Amino acid sequence: MALEDALALGRLMVLDTGEHWEPEPFQVAVIDALCRGVDRVWLEIPEGNAKTTLAAAVAIIHLFFVPDADAPVAAASRDQTNVLLRQALGLVRRSPGLPERFRCFEGYRRITCPGSAGRLQVFAADAGTGDGVIPTLAILEELHRHPSLELYRTWSGKLLKRRGQILIISTAGEPGAEYEQAKTAAIEECARQGEVHREPGLTVATMPGFEMRLHALAADEDLEDLEAVKRANPLRAITIDSLQAKRSEPTWNRQHWARFTCGRPARDNDSAIAEAEWLALERELIPAGEPVAVGADFGWKHDTTALVPLWTPAPDRRVLGVPRIVVPPRDGTSTEPARVREAFIAIHRVNPITVVAMDASAGGAQIAEWLEAEPGTLEDGSPDYEQGLGVEVVEVPPTNTVQTKVYDAWMEAVRNRWIRHPFDDQLTQHVLNAIAKPVSHDRYRFDRPNPSRAARHQDRRVIDALIAGSSVHWQQTASLDDKPPPLDLSAYRITTL
Repeated sequence: MALEDALALGRLMVLDTGEHWEPEPFQVAVIDALCRGVDRVWLEIPEGNAKTTLAAAVAIIHLFFVPDADAPVAAASRDQTNVLLRQALGLVRRSPGLPERFRCFEGYRRITCPGSAGRLQVFAADAGTGDGVIPTLAILEELHRHPSLELYRTWSGKLLKRRGQILIISTAGEPGAEYEQAKTAAIEECARQGEVHREPGLTVATMPGFEMRLHALAADEDLEDLEAVKRANPLRAITIDSLQAKRSEPTWNRQHWARFTCGRPARDNDSAIAEAEWLALERELIPAGEPVAVGADFGWKHDTTALVPLWTPAPDRRVLGVPRIVVPPRDGTSTEPARVREAFIAIHRVNPITVVAMDASAGGAQIAEWLEAEPGTLEDGSPDYEQGLGVEVVEVPPTNTVQTKVYDAWMEAVRNRWIRHPFDDQLTQHVLNAIAKPVSHDRYRFDRPNPSRAARHQDRRVIDALIAGSSVHWQQTASLDDKPPPLDLSAYRITTL
């Protein structure tokens, strides 16, 4: 299929505005990559840049020119598939000459082209429903919203059967999500095997058989710089004025703006702690030698074990240390307790541990016994920490009564900027992953965003360092609000009866 022929057919299509579609340069770049035979073409672009129109138009073009075409199109949900299907049906019905060449079966979510014996079929994102498809062009819309990348992998594995292609069209996802991990890995692979070209508002990563185009602000660009935001939104209809109007809406939200308008990966608004709020806290490291309390949260088969030091030199200066995260094998076996003991010892050698706040019921009873046991003495006179650390262990129960207090104390400290932290990537990930789970009409506790323990969801659901850090924070600071009663001198006067 020649690019000129594909664009000529595209220009015959009539949009819902009544105008003929004139593919814009960023859209032409995608169509060109497909016409050149690139196996996998990946477009990431902010919302409002006519992604669905492009997906529908590309499917129709492919269906028209490729003999016996099989063009499955998958959106993230049933509702989104209906939007995409209506867009494709509308392009066919409104465009001169196309209704005679295509047959539309809306109830079956299908469009056929008798002249080429091709078929377009719309699916919801479910790897099972797409298993029997052998695509010539598979289109995955809003891949970041798909429940997993299984459908992408399923269809990718079948490309060789008919020399097929895959087109991904999406917006940015959530940090740590499977989609973002796959995107990062692809860019790194392109840097090794091909080329990564960056310019303001656009990154193009290529290697044999693969081309990725990312329209987004660079990490050092200001989210409030509307000229920079415009560069990441190449559609002509999006202007600085329209962006300013969007920015001025009363319901404007920074996280949504960053992700869906600026192309920056950002977490959904249900995160308990906003990314901007966490990153606005002061950076500080615990000096070596300072005694610390440590919060511990244990996970043995699926979740991680997290140990978080806390140094509190003043009520308004509560410094979290670099956490020790022990990741289980996740192969059906459990973390060896020795690895957890080693993590405690590593902290203790740098900052002597005075107390450990933990939930011993979470498989930590033996660890608690070891923590409280006095260390032995080695031949050279140094402590034998294999015998124990000789520190106090304080129970922090997992009950709602206690955990709502843990939540309240932590959120108050974040709001007032009493907490300082080392800007450690793992600690930040665990903190920002957490959601606020209501336990009554006005009380909350920290919880995981995804109940699934499937391997592909683990990086998005880990909050163990937050649980550990917030537990020891509550244990160490709960008494700060308990002011001693004022001194009553009359109680000490000697009187004559």
